[in-house]
Amino acid sequence: LLGIILTDFVTHHQMTGNAPAVPDIEPVDAPLIEVRPFRDFIQRSDLSYLAEGVRLQLISDLSHFSIFRVRQSLERTSGTTPLDQRPSDYSLRGTLVDLGEDIRLTLLLIDERDGQVVWSSLRDIDISSPELSANIVDMVHSISAQLALPSGVLQAEALRKIDARRSQQ
Repeated sequence: LLGIILTDFVTHHQMTGNAPAVPDIEPVDAPLIEVRPFRDFIQRSDLSYLAEGVRLQLISDLSHFSIFRVRQSLERTSGTTPLDQRPSDYSLRGTLVDLGEDIRLTLLLIDERDGQVVWSSLRDIDISSPELSANIVDMVHSISAQLALPSGVLQAEALRKIDARRSQQ
């Protein structure tokens, strides 16, 4: 029944009004963000997973946005880019520091072209909370939204860079 209703709606109703124009972005034009391994200054063995877990969740969340591409870096330091990979446009770098009852996550989004910090964030994670896992996931979703939603940092930077590339052609 639901299928019949949806089919009828799609075939007999059209969207009205003008949607805002969104530029066509070819995959080669989409800015590339490299998420580097986080520096981990947590001394507690029971939280040894935290840095990599937060990083992987950020990669997963950010990969859902099509206006840019995300690549995880396997290196701890910024070295040379392998010959078969294009250099990244941005790098996302993180540091976790043990503050006792809290863990502080510091994130930096760096423009790899000029080394400038485009965005930064400090978040404290209450490790004594019984909802630690849920709080971390919520925090990562919030960070991803701040970076990637239409009003976010990466969308504005991505459009600026696409315009700059197109004007050079």
